[in-house]
Amino acid sequence: MNRFTLICLTAGVAACGNIEQSIDTPLPMAEPASHSDSSDTGGDALPSVPAPPADGPSGTPPTGEERPIDTPPMADATLTPADLLVRASVDVRGRRPSAEELAQLTADPSRLDGLIETYLDDDGFADSVADLFARTLRSRFEDYVSIPAEQDTSLGYQVAVAEEPLMLLRHIVRNDLSYNEFISADYTFANEELAATFPIEGYDDDQGGWQRVRYADNRPAAGYISMGSTYMRYQSDEFNYNRGRANALSRILVCDDFLKRPVDFPRDIDLSDENAIANAVSHNPVCTSCHDQLDPIASFLFPFAEAEDGEYDAGFRSEYGSNWEDATGKAPAYYGQAGNDVGDLARSILAGTRYGRCAVTRVYEGLLDRPAGIPDYPAIERHFAAFEAGGRTFKALYRSIMADPVYRGSVDGERAALGAKMLSPELLQRVVTDLTGFQAKVDGVDLLRLQDGLRVLGGGLSAYSGDYPSRTANVTRALVQARIAEAAATQVALADGPLVNRLFGDHDRGADHFGQEGLEHLYRAVLNRAPTAEELTELSALHDGLVEDGLDPEMARAGVLSVLLRDPEFVIY
Repeated sequence: MNRFTLICLTAGVAACGNIEQSIDTPLPMAEPASHSDSSDTGGDALPSVPAPPADGPSGTPPTGEERPIDTPPMADATLTPADLLVRASVDVRGRRPSAEELAQLTADPSRLDGLIETYLDDDGFADSVADLFARTLRSRFEDYVSIPAEQDTSLGYQVAVAEEPLMLLRHIVRNDLSYNEFISADYTFANEELAATFPIEGYDDDQGGWQRVRYADNRPAAGYISMGSTYMRYQSDEFNYNRGRANALSRILVCDDFLKRPVDFPRDIDLSDENAIANAVSHNPVCTSCHDQLDPIASFLFPFAEAEDGEYDAGFRSEYGSNWEDATGKAPAYYGQAGNDVGDLARSILAGTRYGRCAVTRVYEGLLDRPAGIPDYPAIERHFAAFEAGGRTFKALYRSIMADPVYRGSVDGERAALGAKMLSPELLQRVVTDLTGFQAKVDGVDLLRLQDGLRVLGGGLSAYSGDYPSRTANVTRALVQARIAEAAATQVALADGPLVNRLFGDHDRGADHFGQEGLEHLYRAVLNRAPTAEELTELSALHDGLVEDGLDPEMARAGVLSVLLRDPEFVIY
């Protein structure tokens, strides 16, 4: 039984015949992450920030994850410098390191930090930050209302609305700007779809594509807080009074989800009586414990259009600013700091530390691939200090967290080592595309980024509920990985060009036998290391068996490549 026959090739790429499947050495897998069943009027709070700062309560702190008494002691992960380089390259650039970079590291392991530093200047870094924050914003879904309502929306339009805030994040990363810009920018980004539907000015139709523009309706400068897409994603109506929107902003920007706060809900309130509900919200101590903080934030948001009968125009109407008087009844304020508009709200958020700590927590959890617990608080504080010292830039934050001993595979006090991570659907697409040029797309949009595509099936986070994406292997995830690997391998095996040469070298692809030199070249290109003699023998046997089963040499090589693209060593890093 050889290692590579555990991944049986399916119809369309190769026929495995009667090849038996087995797993000789199971890889350690992380425990499943907890998921929330809260709906998306607010849901999905990451654990609260480390310490309750002066500008407001920190929300409900996580309980932490204490190890059972019989749990074996934590141990360091056995990560080599090459393993760490692969991890950093995938996390920062969305692709595996080149052969040249690995050769430099092999010659001088002390170059690890210098190589990682160069990754922070790579254009792929901006996409990695956008992908990480997309799950927090929950913007990537395909159910945005059309403008005007009677117009059918294209998939391109849906994706454009989802990407508006992520384009601002990419701009911040590429220009090494402070994260403060995310809620203080007096500009936004639009493509042809948004320019035709949003109240935008300054768009050059001749140039096309994504451009830096401004809203034309005099809305306050507040970056994400003043974007039309924000209020399309988090809609309100005449009864919610923008509370769902306010909670979404609180969850996203300061890691405080009001829906996660423990509440012993009064059972003597008549929920069918509007007056009884209004009275409870204003006077019942259990209700006011949240509403006294949430409602003043909601009162900032009345100038932004509400969805009525499915209609929305992404507009801003300053004359609606006083509507809170007949709705929440609480003047606009952020934890006691009064204001008039969302520009004031943004400035109040920026005046405190929760906004910065929340960003640190999100990136920390994203890079460590797990929720933060109480043992993580001192480390988060250290990374927050580095974030502040670095001008709140993402380079400073990633640099600090990637130097963390836990990220590098070592136990640190009560913090367990990060031993293995599994490629998210977004990363799987990027890594496979870099190697093979293949992109799984529909109407020009990546299927692995679509809510209604393969993202959730592939282990990604739903835009509707849940706190964290899947961290374990399951049937649908393996199936998505298999289909992507098969399609990518087929495309590149039948193509010509530099990517083909990078994978297969100068080997004669028409020859029946794939020599060991060609197999070793392919193995190194995909898994970033030399194969053992046993692995070479196994791959050669797999290739020759596929040829004997009637596949032509090019499809047999596609079969070998498909197996490598599904190997645990490729999808786990």
